[in-house]
Amino acid sequence: MAGLWVLYSFIVIGLLYYVCYNVFIDNANTKPYSNSVEVIGMNEAANNTVEDSKLSDVFDTCPFELPDPWDSTILKYVDVKYGFLKDCAPNITLQPITELKNATVIIKEHEGFSCEARCINYVDDSNYEATGWKSIEKNEFKCDFVETSCKSNSTTNRFIHTQISEQTALPRTVNFLLHGMEAIEFRKFNKVGSNSRPNAFVTLLGKTTEAVVRTQMKLQTIEADLTYKQLCKQYLDDYPYIPLEYMKAGYKTFGGEDYVASVLNYPDCYGMKQKQFHHIYRPFYLRLSKDDELKSIHEKSVCRESRNNVIDYLSKFLGSYKVKFKPVVWLSTTLAVCYGCLSKFSLSWLVDLAHDNTHDLYRADYDLYEFFVNNRDALNNSFIFFFGDHGPRFGSEAYTDFGKQEGNNPFLYVIIPKNLRHTTMHNQLRRNSEELVTHHDLHSTFKDILYYQPVSSFSNVTFMKFDSNPRGSSLLRRFEDGIRRTCKTLPISFNYCICQYRAEIVSGSNRTEELGQFAAKRLSSVLESHRVSTMCEKISLEKVIKVEKYVLSNENTTFSATVNDYNLVFEVAPPARGQFQIPIRTERGKMKIGEERFIRLDKYGNNGDCMANDILRPLCTCKNNSS
Repeated sequence: MAGLWVLYSFIVIGLLYYVCYNVFIDNANTKPYSNSVEVIGMNEAANNTVEDSKLSDVFDTCPFELPDPWDSTILKYVDVKYGFLKDCAPNITLQPITELKNATVIIKEHEGFSCEARCINYVDDSNYEATGWKSIEKNEFKCDFVETSCKSNSTTNRFIHTQISEQTALPRTVNFLLHGMEAIEFRKFNKVGSNSRPNAFVTLLGKTTEAVVRTQMKLQTIEADLTYKQLCKQYLDDYPYIPLEYMKAGYKTFGGEDYVASVLNYPDCYGMKQKQFHHIYRPFYLRLSKDDELKSIHEKSVCRESRNNVIDYLSKFLGSYKVKFKPVVWLSTTLAVCYGCLSKFSLSWLVDLAHDNTHDLYRADYDLYEFFVNNRDALNNSFIFFFGDHGPRFGSEAYTDFGKQEGNNPFLYVIIPKNLRHTTMHNQLRRNSEELVTHHDLHSTFKDILYYQPVSSFSNVTFMKFDSNPRGSSLLRRFEDGIRRTCKTLPISFNYCICQYRAEIVSGSNRTEELGQFAAKRLSSVLESHRVSTMCEKISLEKVIKVEKYVLSNENTTFSATVNDYNLVFEVAPPARGQFQIPIRTERGKMKIGEERFIRLDKYGNNGDCMANDILRPLCTCKNNSS
């Protein structure tokens, strides 16, 4: 096998919804899986600039000032006390008396106990399978999750141990041990969907589940790639899914989600028939969800939380599959030695960390820090993407003006392997960090790392269009020349756009009431068009909370005075509930909704549970007999 073997890993970690990938890529032996790609040559010095011609619309630019994380409106909500561990005393009687080593369960210095164990195996994202109980004597438990139960008279000790039960396969790549991380921060990272699922589908499948509505910008709506029936009531196995693409390319894969349903299954969707990962956290999570005592043993009673279980399992995955190989020899010359790693890909999605509020982010700071420090050797050769799928949607901060802006602007940090830093690619990545980017660009980057960059030893920064998702551009390459990256040129609905257009408050006029009444009627018509209005409380306007009017910040424009763009926040009257945001455009006296989707600003809980279509759940307050 000729050629130089190079081993990279690739990790994506999202914090609000924690996403972690770990992928090792073989430069010499990974070939492009598709030749269906358009490559556009550009001058090496090109810098994605666009001539500042006379502006014709307020939305032809993307003004953006970096947000102040210590803004006075949210400072009072910042918890720096890290109080969880300080105020929690672990229940030592629940500490496990067993430990798991090399698939064998042993008792730790406790006499008089009789112990059994069983495997908790993956069935699908909603179910696990427990094997029969076996004595720990002379039995091996070759599975990732081993539940133990030990008894002595009236005392019972229970626990679920985790391990990586390695699945036999030959490694395909060679690892160059690298040290150090130099993250690049993307401050203008713009979400493309209302919540987790639409952003996840774009990131992992390259498919949209929401229409991209740009009426406010005088552009046609881009219809969603998948209908609700296609994304929820049909299996998704026929669609290219990033974790499965890496698995099919030979990577050992890991998936960790700590939520009631996986991102493909939520709330009651089909998801996929086939197993998505070699090692998947679902059995452990489901087992704890069905047994309050076991959940307490692994979390509250020992001063831990759900994320700790996922992080521990992920750490074991990073340290697994270590096999020493003979040097690769070509023409009697030793080219490289693999000291032990298969190619790996991991996706960790910590939902409990900040789904309902951001308090746990402060508590998790040390946990995440320790994870990176303790696994630095496994991560130093990695592509790491550390990001959120969206910003805060619930909690005190989310309801401030600052928080509402942050809701559309999740964080993104990108780290590349040490030997690729301070290269042309690294410099291009840094330049791209100053531009507006989306989850479509992440999807294209993941494709680029797997299929195209290996053949150039990760040195090609020429702009490329991907047929699999032409809406995205690889962050490792130049962006398309001559295109100003704004919410008009990227697939971003106006409601989610983070560009900070100048706006003036409109108050004390008949116009605010007219806008509010118009919006409430349109919200009601959405429920009527889906034929569910009889199941929901009647929608009527309670009050207008805020109206902003967008204005151009300079005089270099031909923008028509007959067109006005507004951002409206309003509340509906009881017994219906909800605060909503919607853009409205008036043109020659006629009002038009700038978006087809109303953004729900307050927490709606189970108020909309009577809706089968989860897109309608935030809009409907179910009548008592409809829930």
